Parts: sequence; structure tokens; C-alpha cells
Amino acid sequence: MSIKWRLENVIRNIAKIIRGINVFGSGIEPNIEVDWRSVYLVDLLNALSKNLYQIVIAIDETQILRMLKGFGKVDLTQILTYTYDNLSNVKVILTGSEVGLLHGFLGLENPKSPLYGRFIEELTITPFNRDASVQFLITGFRQYGIEVTMSEILDAVDKLDGIVGWLTYYGKY
Repeated sequence: MSIKWRLENVIRNIAKIIRGINVFGSGIEPNIEVDWRSVYLVDLLNALSKNLYQIVIAIDETQILRMLKGFGKVDLTQILTYTYDNLSNVKVILTGSEVGLLHGFLGLENPKSPLYGRFIEELTITPFNRDASVQFLITGFRQYGIEVTMSEILDAVDKLDGIVGWLTYYGKY
């Protein structure tokens, strides 16, 4: 089984779950249609690497991608390893709310994992304390010109327990 065939299947599987592409700072969310049958991820990454000074690929809730693993599917860690080893101007940011599953998926401490022994930078975001949670929501609402009572903010802080993702989600909706 060639790596191109396997990567093509990964792209097809990923394309089924991608909701969109966000270009930071552009104020737009482009609608891009691609014939996924003719795209190979390694070729795409190589082309991006050759034509851009630096590219950052950010994948949120990365632990979900572990479901692509299995019979007839590709271990996405192989793609990450290829990128790490061969494309120095491509940076990958992986985020996840289920840290244990994310670590298990990446297999950084598993000698059988393609990513074993590779250096990573890890940033752990701990829950905010009560005061930081209140200030976070006040600042966010102020930045967006939304008026909220202090009792609403305190109620949200009590329920969301300082978890940054939930505070952000609350502030957004």
C-alpha cells in the first residue's frame, strides 16, 4: 500500500468532518471546494512548504482524529512525523480538551509511535481562578460592546468553574 493512497484516504476522511477554513485576520471564511480524489496530503504540504515562507496548521480537538486510525485508514501521526522531519517551515499546533486521549493518540512516549522521541512544546491552560474568570468575561464583553450585568457574569463563573474553553464559549454565545 503506497503512502499516497493511504494519505488520499485520510484526506477524504478529514474532508468529511472539516467545517471550514479560517484565515486569521482576513475577516472572511472562504468556501473552498476541492476534488479530494485528486489531492494527496504530502503533495499539498510540500507545495505549501515550497511556496510560503512559513505556514501554521492548527487542529482543534485533535484527539478526535484518532478515530481515523484502523483497518484501511492511515495513522495521522505518520503525516505529522513527515511534516516534522521534512518541512521545517510548516508548524503544527494541536489542541485538545481531552489531554489524556491527545497524548495517547500522539504516542510521544510510545517507542512504536512514529512521533516517539520528537521534541514538542506543550502549553497547558489551567482553569482560571474566580477573579480571573470574572475579568476575562468583563473584558471580552467590553471588547465586543455587549452589556451584561455583574450577576450574569458571576452566575456564569460559578457554573463554568474557570474552564477557559467554556468561558470563551459562554462569551461568544
